[in-house]
Amino acid sequence: MDPMKVVILCGGKGTRSYPFTEYFPKVMMPVNGTPILVHLMRIYASQGFGDFILAGGHRREMLNDYFDGRFPNWKVRLERAFHGLCGAPPRRKCRAA
Repeated sequence: MDPMKVVILCGGKGTRSYPFTEYFPKVMMPVNGTPILVHLMRIYASQGFGDFILAGGHRREMLNDYFDGRFPNWKVRLERAFHGLCGAPPRRKCRAA
């Protein structure tokens, strides 16, 4: 059986968090020097998850740059968020992963 994947919605401009989100996505806002997203992923990893699909929107290239080779024990894949689906990638894309 394949390990369970975790899909995290990372889209949206974070207009209520402006001006902090002008230059980076809200999930990359640091808390104690570490992006919020990494804190969330560590919680999942502590429960045995290690396969993540990030549905990125606003400044998603920063997600790719940040996770490129940084966490070798995690499989992190970035998908483009779709506006008509509230940011979620189509279910068929998640199944194919």
